[in-house]
Amino acid sequence: MLQGETPTVVTPGAKIRISFNYRPAPTQLSIQKFQDVKTVEVPFKEGYFNVPEEKGVYYYGISAFWKSDDGINSEGDTTLVFFVEVQ
Repeated sequence: MLQGETPTVVTPGAKIRISFNYRPAPTQLSIQKFQDVKTVEVPFKEGYFNVPEEKGVYYYGISAFWKSDDGINSEGDTTLVFFVEVQ
């Protein structure tokens, strides 16, 4: 999926901000880190999360969901992936 792309270089423990230049904002966000053959939910607060302190390349996925005001119906969703290199 990211073949041929170059990871963004970040410092250990760097704070990454997740935002959408879209209104209305998503009603739900989920961030996952892909590790080996499993997926780990990444905690985030106020639109930010921190990368690990250990050097390496880390792959992430973000899922955003928009729901109707009553929360029953989906009004759309999107998913994106990216990776960073902690140096």
